[in-house]
Amino acid sequence: MNVAIALGGSIISENLENLEYLVKQLEQISKVCEKVVVVVGAGKLKKYIECCDEGISNAEKDMVGIKATRLNASVLKSYFVDAYKSIPKNFDEASIAVDTHDIVFMGGTEPGHSTDGVAAVCAEMIDADLMVNVTNVNGVLEDGGKGDKIDHMDFNELREQITSVSCNPGTYPLMDRTAIEILERSDIKLVVVDGNNPGEIIGAVKGEHSGSVIVSSEK
Repeated sequence: MNVAIALGGSIISENLENLEYLVKQLEQISKVCEKVVVVVGAGKLKKYIECCDEGISNAEKDMVGIKATRLNASVLKSYFVDAYKSIPKNFDEASIAVDTHDIVFMGGTEPGHSTDGVAAVCAEMIDADLMVNVTNVNGVLEDGGKGDKIDHMDFNELREQITSVSCNPGTYPLMDRTAIEILERSDIKLVVVDGNNPGEIIGAVKGEHSGSVIVSSEK
């Protein structure tokens, strides 16, 4: 089984005291999967985007956020001696990394691309069976995040839930459209879980989670 994990940066930056437990879950996943790619978001470090001068471009703001994602990814990678030695900065490097190592840590790649989108591309690269989107909410919620959790849905229904998603630097709540399109075209199952709930990340891989499952419409 191959798995790509889009790890919301808030799971790290807002809960550093839980870092050890997070690492243990990723270690468990690496033992039961052949290939694992973990793409980490910026989390609280997005505040540096907000501190940028208003006169700079959105692309420059995105680059600040990308550096923040790579910092979070570097912290996680430090716990894994067998992981790819550096944080790939583009998909060419990522391709080499996944070909030579069983576990790879990444952040963002380029302006305009969310870390969810990066994780989806990496999921295609490793022919993933599953992508896990680790957030700070327990799955996909109805009414734009204000309603009840949806246990099972297809990608078309997920699109409806993100119709108002912003693509401004530092935003991309839940998931962006690019990531959805990539997962759907390669028929990769998506599971959304709350990374603050103990065991939910490894549970997503084992099918024993309490989050949301999203699959292609024909499934």
